[in-house]
Amino acid sequence: MSEPQTATDQLFIEQLENTLQRARSRADTSAIIQALANLGKAYLDAGSAPKGLTQFEEGIELAEQIDDQEAQARLWGFKGMALEKLGNFHFARLALLKSHKLAKAIDHKPLIIDTFIQLGSLQADMGQPTKAISKLEQAFGIALAQSDRLRQMLVAGRLGTLFLGLEALEKAAEYFASALHAAQALGNSRAECLYNLNLGQVYLANAELELASEHFEQALNLAGTLDDPQAEINALNHLLRLNIAANKLSLAMLYGDHVIRLSREHNEQPAEIAAINLLVSFLLAQGQFKRALPYLKRGQTIAEASGDWNWQLAMLASRGDAQYQLAQLEPALADYTGALELAVQLHDQPAQAQLLGRLGAVQAETGQLAAAIQSSEKALALATELADLRLQGEQHMQLAFSYSDLGQPQPASDHCRQAVALYQTLGETDLVERAQALLSEL
Repeated sequence: MSEPQTATDQLFIEQLENTLQRARSRADTSAIIQALANLGKAYLDAGSAPKGLTQFEEGIELAEQIDDQEAQARLWGFKGMALEKLGNFHFARLALLKSHKLAKAIDHKPLIIDTFIQLGSLQADMGQPTKAISKLEQAFGIALAQSDRLRQMLVAGRLGTLFLGLEALEKAAEYFASALHAAQALGNSRAECLYNLNLGQVYLANAELELASEHFEQALNLAGTLDDPQAEINALNHLLRLNIAANKLSLAMLYGDHVIRLSREHNEQPAEIAAINLLVSFLLAQGQFKRALPYLKRGQTIAEASGDWNWQLAMLASRGDAQYQLAQLEPALADYTGALELAVQLHDQPAQAQLLGRLGAVQAETGQLAAAIQSSEKALALATELADLRLQGEQHMQLAFSYSDLGQPQPASDHCRQAVALYQTLGETDLVERAQALLSEL
């Protein structure tokens, strides 16, 4: 993006340009450098990295002329950030190393910390989490020694995120707790809300549900005091996930309804349909098929209004599942057929394979045995191509039942034996016994 994103960005940038012009008219080099730095950062924040880079490079030249090493260090850091935004990671790293070297030369601790943070963030973006952690831990150590609460909080938060991504949950919890304590000491309620959510995520990932609940509830309370609907939606979504993990149906529905209603009130349709999908998946797993249908109706409305085929596919497939389980076979058939058409348009082969299998099951139950066999054979072919052994076994079983209903015991037995072999490979004892029981009958 080459232009500022909003009218507010544009107005702020115009003010900074005027400040720069006034500094130039006075020929005040230090003021010009500061104005260039501020204007460059504004461009960078607005998404205009090339324009930001231009300001930083001019600022560096001027800072070198008057031998202002602190300004050079700052501007080289900003230049590195701009280059990273432009995807030039190699030169971004060189610029950040230059910034770090200058900061060390003048023993400027806040700048040293900042350059470690920038280098760590760059290496994380480059897919080098171990190197990123090394840089950020050095930054954290200096921030701790300097009692720099703000930088301590920011670095600890980034370290927590990296360790969580690496599934090092103990270290993630340690750093998020440090970030939370720093946020509390700073009186930064917004950051406190965020780090409570982060800590809750770690405890949820570690199946420590009570601790996770405490932090999510604390985040929800803070979001309410901040009058921040997005933060409230986020906290409620985490509480929904928590109660799904705990298999608490009534609480999951309570939080699910709350996050869905709040998302709708604030026209946050992506959040609303994601919460609907999460709650519906849980309701279906719990056998609450009738309860799932109103949510699926709303989800389908959102998906169609937004023109999102992926969400339409998800809602249709889930509604088909609910109706199939409620023995509403004709509506289930219609939904599976519609979902299959979308899966074909999206070139989603795993979804096609699953839906063909479900379609075959409905067709078999409605007496359309020839169509059922055709659907199951297509599902089996795709499952074989995708190396999905479980789905292959399911389709062999479905074909065994269909051929048996047609009075053709030989192909039914062949498919049943193949199902037994697949389930044995998967180690699914119950399914092996079921397939062997059918084979005995045949």
